[in-house]
Amino acid sequence: MEKRPPQQVKVELTEPAAEGTYSNWVMITYGSSEFIIDFGRFLPGLPKAKVYSRIIMTAYQASAQGIGEQRLELRKEVRRDKVVG
Repeated sequence: MEKRPPQQVKVELTEPAAEGTYSNWVMITYGSSEFIIDFGRFLPGLPKAKVYSRIIMTAYQASAQGIGEQRLELRKEVRRDKVVG
């Protein structure tokens, strides 16, 4: 089978998307077919957080992007910072 050169993809970043949305809380849930990543905010002293953005990805794409592995690495770094710092 003939190998094709990697295809370049042009990514468009709109101005509202470039501004971003502040989040101090994230929840990642997943099943066999999809990853759901909720971003939200919570205020100290309040018992709930409000979700401002939800990203839904296929499990294949999340795996290809290394989402699970990145999450594990981030947890290791946070734990190391808490122990060291």
